[in-house]
Amino acid sequence: MTMATNEQAQTPPRSHNSKRVAAIYGFAGTMLALIAVMTFSRVDAWYLVIGFGLIAVLAVVYVAKAIIALRHQND
Repeated sequence: MTMATNEQAQTPPRSHNSKRVAAIYGFAGTMLALIAVMTFSRVDAWYLVIGFGLIAVLAVVYVAKAIIALRHQND
């Protein structure tokens, strides 16, 4: 953590590459969704069900992060 020299609180720098961040999150979400779909056909044990649920949740989180990054770009 850095100290402000002019007695003002420093804000984190704004990301100027939010399209790049959105693309990375979108790609990660898409790949996780694809893995979840491929895993769903083999769900037969409890640990596979938990793994499928975790992968599906991660896919939704990464797609949501991509949407937030794109909206942040408009600010």
